[in-house]
Amino acid sequence: MSFDAIRDLTAEARGRIYATLGSVQVLLVTLGLLNDSDAALWGGAVAALVGFGVAGANSMSTWRTWLYGVLGAAQPLLVAYSVFSDAQASAVAAVVSAALGLGVAAYKTPVI
Repeated sequence: MSFDAIRDLTAEARGRIYATLGSVQVLLVTLGLLNDSDAALWGGAVAALVGFGVAGANSMSTWRTWLYGVLGAAQPLLVAYSVFSDAQASAVAAVVSAALGLGVAAYKTPVI
């Protein structure tokens, strides 16, 4: 799948994806595959991936837009599964955001 296919998603198609996500969460909890808190974490992460994936595909700097969104959505998952502590996840997100943001700003700053 290319970014062109994602760019062509209509508002109706995106709405159906988001609407289906809630039903899938309920199904996974009902089947015992996830508990309520895990379903909320994963539902938020998937919604962010879809939303920021579409935003990234329509952005001039696709990978940065996508990465910022994924980074924010991944933080609660990484903390919930004890990959990072809350402080560590926040620090990693701050460093990555600053490094990418400052790097692009420095690159685009005109030289006098």
